[in-house]
Amino acid sequence: MIELTKENAGAYWRSNAGLSRTEAIDVVELAGGVSNVVLKVSVAGRDAIILKQSREQLRTRSAWFSRLDRIWNERSALDLLATILPPFRVPAVLFADPENYVLAISAAPEGSIVWKELLLKRSIDPAIGSRVGDLLGLMHIKSIDHDLLSSRLADVVVFDQLRVDPYYRTVARAHGDVEPMILDLVAGMRSTEPKTFVHADFSPKNMLIHNGEPFVVDFETAHAGDPAFDLGFFLSHLSLKANLFASQRVQFLELIDAFRSAYDRRIAGAPFDDDRFRSRVVVHTLVCALARIDGKSPVEYLPDDLRHSIREKALDAIVDRISSWDDFVARFL
Repeated sequence: MIELTKENAGAYWRSNAGLSRTEAIDVVELAGGVSNVVLKVSVAGRDAIILKQSREQLRTRSAWFSRLDRIWNERSALDLLATILPPFRVPAVLFADPENYVLAISAAPEGSIVWKELLLKRSIDPAIGSRVGDLLGLMHIKSIDHDLLSSRLADVVVFDQLRVDPYYRTVARAHGDVEPMILDLVAGMRSTEPKTFVHADFSPKNMLIHNGEPFVVDFETAHAGDPAFDLGFFLSHLSLKANLFASQRVQFLELIDAFRSAYDRRIAGAPFDDDRFRSRVVVHTLVCALARIDGKSPVEYLPDDLRHSIREKALDAIVDRISSWDDFVARFL
């Protein structure tokens, strides 16, 4: 297998895209991910493209491995989403190299800004939250019973390798008092019906904002599963930032409410739109927040004293089996 780098990606793309020797190519390695090499390739007079290649060992302190063919989860996810989303909300698939586990996709619009960077600069816009909530709701409700859910996306091995084990089981092993509740939640994800498309890495770091609209990336953990996971995973990120920036708690609550309201409007009447679903969302949010403290991929921006506080609040709320969003806000935010 050819391992792509900033140094050899230009030659690789020139060969595979049929570019002439006179066309200048610029390659930039994009930061932020731990599981792939991600390279932005720009050619004068052409749209920039993104080359993604899986790596078996992830770039984390703890040993963490996942199979290389997870890159094809991303292709299957993008193929499905192309049939249900408006244009320019996710990348388009341009090229695939099965031998080298490389996928070429379209780049986000020029001038896009990673939403995580905006939030960490305390730029909090409920209108963006509303658009993100509507987009996630569209992904979930339009994918129910979709034909492509029964093919590659039905395989949850990569989801287990990259989310269930390093997040849920790792936290369960570290905190025996909540282990039964967490393992019940894991079992519930397998049995939940109906299954929808689940991004499984739906977070601000994977959303690029352009003119107020989100462009969502990074679909290698996508699968057919429990939509409550996506909400819990996403809301845990906003909740951690609300704890970090306590002086802007009200603004973060407005952002969260805008996201939840738009999502609820989009999925109104869906088969999974019930109190059990909302209860699972709360527990997923707590477990995902705890996992970003004590799992294999802790967030980098929390000071130690706040990590301790978040850990204690999350553990207490899980032990007490809170199930309503109002209780979550009162106990965790």
